[in-house]
Amino acid sequence: MEALTFIVKMNSLDESWQVVPLGDIHYGALGCDEEKFLSVVKRISEGKNFLTIGMGDYVENNGITGRNGSMNKHFDLDAIAKSGKKGLISEQRRWIKQIWQPLIPKTIGMLIGNHEDRSMSHDEFKEMITEPLGVNYLGDSAYINLVFTYRGKFVNNYTILAQHSRFDTHTHGTSINKASSALQSWDFDVHLFGHTHFALVDKLHRNYLDTIAETPRIAFRKAIIANTGAFLRANVEGVDSYTDKTIGNVNRDVGTITITFEPKTGEFYGHV
Repeated sequence: MEALTFIVKMNSLDESWQVVPLGDIHYGALGCDEEKFLSVVKRISEGKNFLTIGMGDYVENNGITGRNGSMNKHFDLDAIAKSGKKGLISEQRRWIKQIWQPLIPKTIGMLIGNHEDRSMSHDEFKEMITEPLGVNYLGDSAYINLVFTYRGKFVNNYTILAQHSRFDTHTHGTSINKASSALQSWDFDVHLFGHTHFALVDKLHRNYLDTIAETPRIAFRKAIIANTGAFLRANVEGVDSYTDKTIGNVNRDVGTITITFEPKTGEFYGHV
């Protein structure tokens, strides 16, 4: 588990800030919607008061796969042949570093995903991706203290638990339930997780003991859990091995979610 404090210097107390996580892009997979991803990159890089967190699985690494879920890795030559140049792992790494350039000043940090794990250790991910980009390495799980200041003075802060997530499920309901259970072990305002390819935001409330008042009392604190979506089209017959079978045969929406923070009031909310 990595831990990071990220400080945002506000130009006005009335500003709101948006965190748009980017992950599960799977560049190199034939179902990757590269055009949609690039449009979101453009919105973040050119927008005012936008930040992003890399959520992992930026590339497909379709040349190396685990066998029956094991760590026994082998080359999938058929996947490479179908993808052409995009199937080359070296090409996929170059692509993500090139595409991420305009996002560097707006990146809180980048998680490693299980598809990067296919060909890179955590140290290699740092050496090949985050260090050349000059962004924070977040491992596969990270605690982020997002701090907002104005004219050198503290305004507010939010705790984000970001995980690529390995819930071993492809159902959004099970993922949400497991993410919700994290409230029993972790203290956070926002829990971001990827891997299961659904874009979904849910609001919860947790009990805590408020000892600031003269008389201690049980109070409620809001928390948001968010599955951050994917840029991989579902049900692309013959080419996409990531079809969703848990919500019928409908297509999964391609895209991500947004978390909005209003530091002056302490409010925060999310939407797909």
